[in-house]
Amino acid sequence: MNAPSSTELKMKKLVIDEDTYLCFPTLAYTNQLFAIIQQHRPYLEQFLPWVKNIKKAWHANGFLKEAILLNKGKQRLTTLIIYQEQLVGTVSLLKIDLKDQRAEMGYWLKQDVQGKGIMTKSCQRLIQYAFKGLHLNRVEMRITANNPKSKKIPQRLNFTFEGQLRDYQKNAKSGKFEDVEIFGLLKEEWIL
Repeated sequence: MNAPSSTELKMKKLVIDEDTYLCFPTLAYTNQLFAIIQQHRPYLEQFLPWVKNIKKAWHANGFLKEAILLNKGKQRLTTLIIYQEQLVGTVSLLKIDLKDQRAEMGYWLKQDVQGKGIMTKSCQRLIQYAFKGLHLNRVEMRITANNPKSKKIPQRLNFTFEGQLRDYQKNAKSGKFEDVEIFGLLKEEWIL
């Protein structure tokens, strides 16, 4: 289950620090992605509705193929978080709107590497790319109200709490509707 070599990914990564970088999805990560989902399924299903659809390795392959396609079409920018040469999660710009210069950010990280600052740094790096590379004016995060760990990310990155959408989405596990909180960051507010 080895990741693609550094030379394979040369020029296609956003470096964060000596242990961590973001890279664009390739099908070479199929087995690692599926193994992470299998190992962390109960946890991930609480917050990520799409996880319930990844039941076989070929589903993970389809997820990566879709990410590659949407990245090429510039509707989304999905990146894989690589920590110590292993896939540990993703951070993405979803629903990219180049006309209005905005995007929504989504992310997840496997449980056993949480608490190391990996996600905060990964989001920070992708936000930098969104504002400087894609020339976006706004990045927002929509986070379920019952996910306090995830809500710490926008708070650390100077996002503003902008409101709550009541009963906005169904929880994939419980089937109950849950509130979603919106956090926004404007380019002029960005502090590197």
